[in-house]
Amino acid sequence: MPDPVHVLHVDDDPAFADMTTTFLEREDDRISVQTATSADDGLQIVRRRDIDCVVSDYDLPGQSGIGFLRAVREECPDLPFILYTGKGSEEVAMDAISAGVTEYLQKGGGADQYTVLANRITNVVESYRSEQKLAERNKDLRRYKDMVNSMQDAACIYDEDGRFVVVNEHLADWYDTTREDLTGQKSTLLPLVRERATDTDPYRALLDGERDQYSTEIEVEFPTHGDAVLEYQLTPLLVDGTVEGIVGVSREITKLKEREQELREERDRLDEFAGVVSHDLQNPLSVARGRVELAQAECDSEHLDTISTALDRISRITEDVLWLAREGRDIGSVADVPLAGTVDDAWDIVADRDEHTALRYADEAAPTATVEADSDRLRQLIENLLSNAIEHGGEDVTVTVGTVDDGFYIEDDGPGIPEDRRTDVFTAGYSTADEGTGFGLSIVKRITEAHGWNIQVTEGAAGGARFEITGVEFGSK
Repeated sequence: MPDPVHVLHVDDDPAFADMTTTFLEREDDRISVQTATSADDGLQIVRRRDIDCVVSDYDLPGQSGIGFLRAVREECPDLPFILYTGKGSEEVAMDAISAGVTEYLQKGGGADQYTVLANRITNVVESYRSEQKLAERNKDLRRYKDMVNSMQDAACIYDEDGRFVVVNEHLADWYDTTREDLTGQKSTLLPLVRERATDTDPYRALLDGERDQYSTEIEVEFPTHGDAVLEYQLTPLLVDGTVEGIVGVSREITKLKEREQELREERDRLDEFAGVVSHDLQNPLSVARGRVELAQAECDSEHLDTISTALDRISRITEDVLWLAREGRDIGSVADVPLAGTVDDAWDIVADRDEHTALRYADEAAPTATVEADSDRLRQLIENLLSNAIEHGGEDVTVTVGTVDDGFYIEDDGPGIPEDRRTDVFTAGYSTADEGTGFGLSIVKRITEAHGWNIQVTEGAAGGARFEITGVEFGSK
């Protein structure tokens, strides 16, 4: 009979935790679930050492799921930990990976999510138990071979001279050859790893029993893959207490490292820009607004109202950039926010009675629709989309707002965005206009992600740019 799988599920919503327990235990009768509503309670359960896998939400009272993960790692460095959350973002995923998460899974909307979660749990637990068996000094080489062959990463067993003794399919595929042809050959990667090690020869130390693991990241050019970054781990193969070879496991992380670099560069740009905004603009902006107020008290001029509106717009842009740089992807409480009211208020700010621009609604639903959103962030999003349409739409631009089944759109009748540039427009700092900051659509992207929405750039009805936001929950009208 298969061994039971003891799962700890930590979620601050008892109703959701109970429902998850019911579905998981129904999906797989091996699974037995305990629940906790806080990280502290969950850690106490982990410390009893009777848990095979932890499943945790991101938003927990008093401590985030990442903080809980780090606490678990201090107690049980290898215990499977699945971050199961509705707060999905690349930033959260990167933090989870850095903290040592085993799996990262977003909550879905149907019962299928529990099937996926149950499979992930059993997979990571099985993998964990295999690794535990390896750490407990497997008794024979056959068990090591079976383990290597069943791994989902590229894996092998080396002999003392660095030749392949056992090769799994993933490794053979990586070298674009067969397991049989690779077996017996000397590894070309292993000498580079040994050469680039900063301390003593790690391979020799593993063979001599002087260390029990060696992990590194290495960038190498492969004939069939070009330059690639590998996460590489070596572990001694113990048979009856004797090192009989070395187990090597590698995983390509080229795209992950490229994304990490992109995120670092983006954060550096945002930090620099936020510094300029907060330091160099706040004081003169305050002076200008004060002077306008004094002038309005002394005389009556429509020009002063225009200046005041422009200063309000500058203030909003300042808030946008500071939010983007310092908060990133968080939103506050959500409520039913009138779509048309938010659009009209934003239009008054960005258009400022410009007689060459026009705003229209495409359907009867748009003026009465309400959106479940953070009102401040929704205002940010719409202001930036309207501003983008006016900035890039050309003279006499008409901006149209309409609804779709699960969202809304804002489009213009300008020149549009070429298809090969539609992904680039959401990159922070990217702008096709000389006067643009390049941060407006990056802000839009992050706000949609923070709400769990999706945004897509397409061609509008009149050939201009159309930004369609879906996955939106409409409130009662």
